[in-house]
Amino acid sequence: MPHVLSSRIFLLFPLPFIALLLASAYFDTSRLDFQTIDFVSETLFLGSTHTYLSFGILLLPAAAQWLRERRSAGRNSVAWTSVLLCGSLFAFFYWRGATTLQTSLVRGSIIMITDSIFILLLLHHTLWQVKGISLALSQGRQAPQRPLAESALKGSIHTYFYWLLFFASWHPIAATVHRYTKLPFLKEHLKLIGMTSLTCMLIVIALLIYERCSTSKTPWVQGIYLARLLSWALIPISKYGALISLSIHGIEYLFVMFQIYSKESKYLLLKMVVGLLGIAFLMRYAVLEFNKWNWQEPAPIGLLFLYATALTIGTAHYYWDRVLFSMKHPETRAFTGSRLQPSGDPPL
Repeated sequence: MPHVLSSRIFLLFPLPFIALLLASAYFDTSRLDFQTIDFVSETLFLGSTHTYLSFGILLLPAAAQWLRERRSAGRNSVAWTSVLLCGSLFAFFYWRGATTLQTSLVRGSIIMITDSIFILLLLHHTLWQVKGISLALSQGRQAPQRPLAESALKGSIHTYFYWLLFFASWHPIAATVHRYTKLPFLKEHLKLIGMTSLTCMLIVIALLIYERCSTSKTPWVQGIYLARLLSWALIPISKYGALISLSIHGIEYLFVMFQIYSKESKYLLLKMVVGLLGIAFLMRYAVLEFNKWNWQEPAPIGLLFLYATALTIGTAHYYWDRVLFSMKHPETRAFTGSRLQPSGDPPL
């Protein structure tokens, strides 16, 4: 199977999805509300449903050997950590959903703090995937014995993405704090915070594109890929900015999964992708129904259970991706690293 991340289709694939999302958002608003548009983005464009593909990597036959090598190296057990993490997250999200009809200072404070943390996790996770793929596009062929991002961890690209994370977090966190505190200061200055965040991100993105293009052997490839970050600048000024950014993220992740699954049989690839995305679609539909519930009475236990499970998986995948793509560990470079940059693949 060809190296999917080297494909020009990979670079251009998000364009029709972005166009369709914009069309559904702006030209047919009389028939589609924002929650419906969000559902389309989260399912057809894999905004959050791609998280189930992370779990699929742990089900691959080769993952058993990788997990054994992790244990031999004395690293934390992925299975036990996942059980403890998912149990804690499920309890939190179930409590959050079950107490939706309640209002209290303690509950509001807890949710405000955890929402801010989740926003930072989401931004960090998504931006660092962009960074990782950008490095893969730059480095081309790389032996699995070396970290994929080894040459850049001390370089300027790392700094650029930390600045992006910093500026991108301003508006969503300020909006979250305002939602639960109703502080007059934030209400008056949310727009100013958004415009400042947008301006700072545009400057960082322009500098990043210039730096990567000036040092890359294929500058137009880097330019096209990093131009996707411009969608992040929309987040502070449009509620559709996050949908577009997460849609691009989901599509990118699908290509990454195709690359990782490429050493398996086509039957296993089809079964894994279709099965996992089918489950993801149903879980995301449960979240949509929960959010549309008529909140004059508590939601049914079954719906609440599915809601908590969906949010648990979506949050736990930050941990799964962390261990699956931590290229500082040799056993991980030999497992996922070698699949992302298979031996003999020509440089871009």
